[in-house]
Amino acid sequence: MTPFSPDIEYAERGQGQPLLFLPGSFGTGAGWKLVIGRLGEGYRFITTSLLGYGATSERRPAGNTTMAHVLDSLLERIEEPAHLVAHSFGGLSAIAHALYGRRKAISLILVEPNPFGILRQRAIPSTTACSAP
Repeated sequence: MTPFSPDIEYAERGQGQPLLFLPGSFGTGAGWKLVIGRLGEGYRFITTSLLGYGATSERRPAGNTTMAHVLDSLLERIEEPAHLVAHSFGGLSAIAHALYGRRKAISLILVEPNPFGILRQRAIPSTTACSAP
């Protein structure tokens, strides 16, 4: 197991099936507080902030694979399969992780992920029909 980086924001509470929440741009893990409050008990809630936001340091070169490595690190720390719940840039990061990451999530729950650029890079044909010219 890779040592967990102390410069990646990480907070958790509860017990049960792990749900890892990824915020959008300019957001932090704290932005999921109301959503988590409505889900009730029975889950292990994990929040983080993406690169350059909250307590997570900025270390992004060009491209999306760095976020895949960060999510691998988070999933290693969780130590069991987790669902990823993500908004906007967090959704794009979850897709990058699904394509390039080592540890796979159980599922992706994405809200406004804007995936077309990364899917075009992978030459996934179905995105052509969904994207605007």
